[in-house]
Amino acid sequence: MPETKSGRNRANAQHSTGPHSILGKRHSSLNWIRQGLTSQSPVLPTEDAAFNSINFDVPNLNACLAPPKLFLEIHKYKGNPYDPADDGFVFANAESPNDFFVYWLTMHSRSLIFMALALFLSSCSSATKVATPVETLKPHDESRRFPTANLVDTNVVNEKLLGKSFMPGGTLARYKKGKIEYEMFIARLPTATDAAVILPDWRTALSDSKLIPSFGGYFGRDADRPVFVFSKGPWIAGIVGLPEKDADLQARSLAAKLD
Repeated sequence: MPETKSGRNRANAQHSTGPHSILGKRHSSLNWIRQGLTSQSPVLPTEDAAFNSINFDVPNLNACLAPPKLFLEIHKYKGNPYDPADDGFVFANAESPNDFFVYWLTMHSRSLIFMALALFLSSCSSATKVATPVETLKPHDESRRFPTANLVDTNVVNEKLLGKSFMPGGTLARYKKGKIEYEMFIARLPTATDAAVILPDWRTALSDSKLIPSFGGYFGRDADRPVFVFSKGPWIAGIVGLPEKDADLQARSLAAKLD
């Protein structure tokens, strides 16, 4: 009998050599399986049955986005018994890397393929769906809300009022007093919050912009033209072409008509 501790451990180990039967060894070989994607044989009892139940004769495959060759290659290898030596043979004789990739997936990841194909085929349809363009509602003509003194004309702009990408459509009014020409604009947003959110965009777009506390708006210059912009409820409005003091007076007159 071994006298050292290591000798005793080796002697005891001879009595724990694991299973001896083929079935027992097969069970013990799965002890450290994590996900089974690279196993050489099915891990779950239902894998072969699930894979073989796939219907590869699916109509309207041309309407799907994936290449039909994928299904043809899987059908080609479907049901073939797996032999580890096949990997090297198929790799050496495959017409393209895609052939070997499909073969490897078929032999090694049957459950994964089954789930992926089931999701993919469920999304296929007999005809390609064409997105219906959403029609943008045209803004209402709000000409009645502008002060009438010195008014020349008004114009409804469908989108990007004053050429600003962040602005919706609205109504633009032109004024002329002697030699001074200026403009007023108004646009109605769905909510007061939507109107207020546009103000920071104006602050960024204007050079030398400054906050006007009495209005909660901004005054600055846009392409060398002075702009006074403010919001009131769901309205975003402004005066273009007047100095700050004059723009402030016109803005108060305009704001009174925005209800």
